[in-house]
Amino acid sequence: MNDSLTRFRAGIVFALTTALSLLIIKFMKLVPVGVDDANILFVYSKHLAMGEGLVYNIGGERVEGFSSMAWMLLTAPGYLLSDFPYALFLALNVLLVGSALSSALLFIEARSSGPMVTRFIPFSLSGLIFLAWFIASPSFFIWTVNSLLETGLWAALLLVTTVQLLKVIARDETTQRDIWMFAFLLAAQLLTRPEAFAWALTFGALLLLTLRAQGVNGKSLIMQLGLVAGFAALTFGLLVLFRLWYFGYPLPNTYYAKVTPDKLYNLRFGAIYLIQFVQASPVIAPIILLALIGALRNLSAALRTVFTVNNSMGQSQLTEFALSGIVLSGLTIPVLMGGDIFGAYRFYQPLWPMFILLVICFRYPDSWRFSWSPVASLSIFAAAVLVITYTNSVRWPALSKDPERVVHLFELSARQMRVAKNLHTLFAGTEHGLPSVGASAAGGIKIVYRGNVVDTMGLNFTPMAHHDGDKKGVRGHAAFDEGVFWEHAPLLFEPQPCPRKAPLNRIKDPHGWWYRIYRGLTDDERFQQHYAHIVIDIPDNGEQICTYMDRAWLTELQADGSYSIQQID
Repeated sequence: MNDSLTRFRAGIVFALTTALSLLIIKFMKLVPVGVDDANILFVYSKHLAMGEGLVYNIGGERVEGFSSMAWMLLTAPGYLLSDFPYALFLALNVLLVGSALSSALLFIEARSSGPMVTRFIPFSLSGLIFLAWFIASPSFFIWTVNSLLETGLWAALLLVTTVQLLKVIARDETTQRDIWMFAFLLAAQLLTRPEAFAWALTFGALLLLTLRAQGVNGKSLIMQLGLVAGFAALTFGLLVLFRLWYFGYPLPNTYYAKVTPDKLYNLRFGAIYLIQFVQASPVIAPIILLALIGALRNLSAALRTVFTVNNSMGQSQLTEFALSGIVLSGLTIPVLMGGDIFGAYRFYQPLWPMFILLVICFRYPDSWRFSWSPVASLSIFAAAVLVITYTNSVRWPALSKDPERVVHLFELSARQMRVAKNLHTLFAGTEHGLPSVGASAAGGIKIVYRGNVVDTMGLNFTPMAHHDGDKKGVRGHAAFDEGVFWEHAPLLFEPQPCPRKAPLNRIKDPHGWWYRIYRGLTDDERFQQHYAHIVIDIPDNGEQICTYMDRAWLTELQADGSYSIQQID
C-alpha cells in the first residue's frame, strides 16, 4: 500500500476521533473531567505519583479500588506533570482509540478487492461503511474517549488483537514476531480488565485454530502456543501475587463490592443487559444473527481442522469464524459479569468495531457482490450513516437531550469536586480540621478532598466490600451494610451542593437513588438520633452544602459561632 495513502487514511481516522470526541463535549455540554469511576482510579494514580502508594486515603489502608492496573500506571505520570491532567488523559485516549481504528481501517482497505470511490475519496466501499459505523455512533466515543475510563485502552487492545489475528489469517503464515505480539497483547489485556481472562481463552483458542489451519502441529505448535499461554499465565500469576502481597486479596476490591456469589442472580441481570442493548440498538440484532450463522456453518470445519491432520478451512472461512467467535464471546462475557448500570452500554462499546468488521468480512453469496459506481458508493455511505444513527438510542440529533442519562455521570464528578473545594474553604486550616466524609460517589470528591472519605459503596473500603451480608439490590451499588457503616460513621454524610432558595433533603425520598442504595438508612431511629440534616453557607462564593452532620460535631460548630448553619430536617 502507498505510504502517503496509508498516512492519509490514518490521518482521517485520527481527525474523526478527535473531532467527534470534541463535538460530544460541545453538544452534551460535558465537563471534561471524566466520569466518577474514572476519578476513583485517578485518586490512586495521583497518590502513586505523590509517593503515597496505592491507597484511597493518604495514610489509610492499601486497597485496589480500581479495575485497571494498566490504566492506573499509564495515567500516574500525568500527575507528575500537572495537578489537573485531564486534557492529557483525553489526548491519550484519542491516541489509543485512533490508532486501533486506523489499524482496522487499513486492514479493511488492504483486503478490499473493490476500487477507491474516487481519487479525492481514497476509500473503498468497505472502508466507507467502516467510517460510517463510527461517525454515527457517539456512544462509542463517549465511553472510549470522553469517559476517561480504561475503556479506551481496553477497546484498543481488543481491536488491535483482533486485527493482528485477521492479518495472520490473511497472510497464511504466523511468524515468531506474531507470536510475541500475541503474547504481549494478551498480557496487556490481563493488566487492563478483570474479564481479560475469558478473552485470553477466546483469542488463545482462535490462535490454536489458525495455527492448525496453517499446518502447524507437533512440537512447533506446542512451542508457539506455549509461549503465548506461558507469558499470559506469568502475567496473571504475578498480578495475583502482587495483589496478595500488597492488598491481601487475589482480586480487585471492586469485584468483592459489586459481584454477588449468586451466579443465577448475575446471569439474570446480565441477560437483561444484553436484551436492553439489542433493543436500544436494533441494528445489532442482524449482526448477532450473522455471528451465529458464521459460527455454526464453520464449526464442523473448525473442529476437523483442530483435531485431524486435514485442514478443512480456507482463509475466508477462518476469518468469518474468528470474527463470529469474537463477537459471540464479547456479547456473552458481560452477561456472565451481570451487566452494568450505566447508560449507553459501556461494556459493549469496546465490541463495537468487531460488529462492523464481521459485516464487512462475512462470506456473502457471490450473487450479492456488485461493482459500485462512485455515486452508488457515496449513496450507500450516506444511507449507512442515517440507518446507524436512527437505530441507536444515543444519536447526534438528540445528543443534548441525553436519552441514556450519561451527562449526569460527568456532572457528578464536577459537582463533587466543587463540594470538596467548599469543604476546604470551610474547614481547612481551622482547629476543627477536615471532617471525615461518607460518600457513595467516591471519585470526584476524593480527587480533590484532602480529608478522609469513607466510600459507603465499598469500592475503596474493604470492610464494606467484604462483609458477609446480602449484596443484592441496585446493580453495582448493593454492598452497603449498616453494621459496617456504624463502625466507621463519618462526621459528614453525603454532602451535596444545594439551591439557596429551596434546600432539599433528597436522601430521604423513598423513590430516590440514595434511599435505595442505603436501604432506607435515613428512616432508622439510630441514624436520626446521630445525624442532623443541615445546610451550611460557604463564605464569599454564595454557595451552600446540604449534608447530614454528626449532631455532636454540629453542636461544636454552632458553639464556635463562625459558621452559618441551618437545620432543615
